[in-house]
Amino acid sequence: MDHTIQVYITNLSRYEYDGLIIAAWFTLPVSLDELREKLQLETDESYEIEDWEAPFRLIDDRDIPTLNRLALLIEENSHYDMFPYLDELIELGVFESHVDGLKRLNQLTHLEVKPADTDSIEDTFELSDGTYFTI
Repeated sequence: MDHTIQVYITNLSRYEYDGLIIAAWFTLPVSLDELREKLQLETDESYEIEDWEAPFRLIDDRDIPTLNRLALLIEENSHYDMFPYLDELIELGVFESHVDGLKRLNQLTHLEVKPADTDSIEDTFELSDGTYFTI
């Protein structure tokens, strides 16, 4: 599984002004200087994220600094066993957002079988693939 965020960004101002499409794919994190250089953005011009590839659903078109922070959190936390389940954990209400989940993945334990210990059952939940996690 690829643990990077890639975004396809266009120079929105240039397109709206003269119909010229200047766009590129970027792997995050990316500096705003690199973005401005490759897209030929002037200081007052705007850009738009047109497409993306990520290890989970991105909820909306966010700005680059926010997505850069998310990319850094992925780099720091994608080694946890529960990382592939991040979207599902958000849907289950375990985490409020991807940022919240990435910061707290270390609090969950992934299990192949349901524990028999009655004390653990209360904090054990089933995932869609038939495995379990405990909080």
